[in-house]
Amino acid sequence: MLLSTLGCSDYKNSSAKVSVADAMAAALSKAPLKKLATKPPVPPKKPKLELAAAPKLFNLSTSAKLVLDLELPEYSPGNLEFVTIQGRIQNPMSTPKAAGGGFDMSPIKFTVDHILHSNTEYIVTPNEFGRFRLQVPIEQATPFHFDYNDQSGRIFVSPGDSLIFSCNSYPLQESLRFKGKGAVHNNYLADFARKFNTDAYEGEYQRRLKLTHNTTRFTSFCQDLLLKEQSFLSAYLTNNNTTSIEFQRWARAENVYRCANRISSHYFHTADRLHDGYHDFAAEYNFKDTESLNSNQYLVFLENHLRHLCMRDDPEKRMARIERRETWVIRAYEIAKEHYEGQILEHALTILALTMIEAEIGDMPDYYRDFNNINTNDELSSIVEDHYEKLAKLLDTAPPPGARLTVVKENDEINFEQLVSMYKGKVVYLDFWASWCKPCLEEMPNALQLKKEFAGKDVAFVYLASDDTEGKWRSNIARFQIPGEHYLMSKKLNKDVYDKIMLTSLPRYVLINKQGVIIESFAKRPGHPGLRADINALLSM
Repeated sequence: MLLSTLGCSDYKNSSAKVSVADAMAAALSKAPLKKLATKPPVPPKKPKLELAAAPKLFNLSTSAKLVLDLELPEYSPGNLEFVTIQGRIQNPMSTPKAAGGGFDMSPIKFTVDHILHSNTEYIVTPNEFGRFRLQVPIEQATPFHFDYNDQSGRIFVSPGDSLIFSCNSYPLQESLRFKGKGAVHNNYLADFARKFNTDAYEGEYQRRLKLTHNTTRFTSFCQDLLLKEQSFLSAYLTNNNTTSIEFQRWARAENVYRCANRISSHYFHTADRLHDGYHDFAAEYNFKDTESLNSNQYLVFLENHLRHLCMRDDPEKRMARIERRETWVIRAYEIAKEHYEGQILEHALTILALTMIEAEIGDMPDYYRDFNNINTNDELSSIVEDHYEKLAKLLDTAPPPGARLTVVKENDEINFEQLVSMYKGKVVYLDFWASWCKPCLEEMPNALQLKKEFAGKDVAFVYLASDDTEGKWRSNIARFQIPGEHYLMSKKLNKDVYDKIMLTSLPRYVLINKQGVIIESFAKRPGHPGLRADINALLSM
């Protein structure tokens, strides 16, 4: 069953299971369930390596230098350590302050346009005249994505660039122009966006993706777009012969692999993935393109390729992974080691390691150790280490006392009515949630407060999660310290819940009286002040 996310995002895995039989026995006898398996020890940090030939990525500092003078010079040269981005936004926008009245000027956010540096960002707020100036330390040519009031664009800068940025606040892209050192690269990106990054182009691509079932026809459409983009780039390079080799290489890679990603997206929707021709398509591309490692489109294509290989794996292996609730990235990690070597392997494993950390899988310490044994790139090690340290602390956080965690397996014989009957004689508050559901998680502090208020009373708080894997589920229970009855539903139980109460979106709350009868199939959320009265009314009956 597919649940509507309603503004929710991502999900993913871990280990250590408690059977439904144990859960039912514990609920009926008031006995505790088996203890969860302990987490493996955190491996020691890998010592830093001295690199000789491995190419650097962007190696950015975590902080930018803001220059706050109101009257900015027309042009000031940059230096070898910094790129300077300065300029003026005509008619700058502002937003009301949260408190105290008045307005705040809307900031501009610059984010590195690279999958391995997607959390590296710099924010500068224009002054009342729309002027701003930002200095960012970089060691090599770097693409950035920028956002301003729900509008976006891209820039490409090199060490020593001093870029002068000018535009209207809205529509930003239509008026965007650059001067100064590095302007030749960025005026291409601005012109490209005006021609190709339009609602008409994107709308036509999305329409074809949804409606074109013939792969050959869809591929031709994407290749036609690529020809137009390549012709546009070639004409620009011919008319502007001062562009750098680094920019030319990056721009060409972005075009080629953007097309590859468009075609690749079609194969995520084919009916027969074992015979849909994906392998023939993939054979036309170079998955060992070390010259394109700075292209985000290339790295996304590499990651999507590993996803496709997992989806087209031996059916028995896939079913076994589903039974184990094992996320695709575990298999992708094995496939990457089988197919790649050198820099490509190191980058692929870095992407997958970050995905595992995001998924908060319980076995991550083992994979972190393996990654460090294989990887020789000091910069990639630092990227993974920074993310892993946060997860290591979370893996050491135990679920709160009084939390009973049950993983419902596909072969467990339990349905929705049987589960509810386990708590007959109590008022039951069902909380349907998932780790990828932001509104669900926002209610968790209120859920904890609600449970405290009814401590010692005949109320059972039962939390039923729709995650596909265990990692985020367990981590969020520990993160929010929510005691109570926790179930990770199987697909079969999920379907039964859908049939019984039409569970089509999350979060969802249900109130059941002491006789096991559903009183409110769309009960109030934990933070709603009226929920207390509803529960007390059922307690008094």
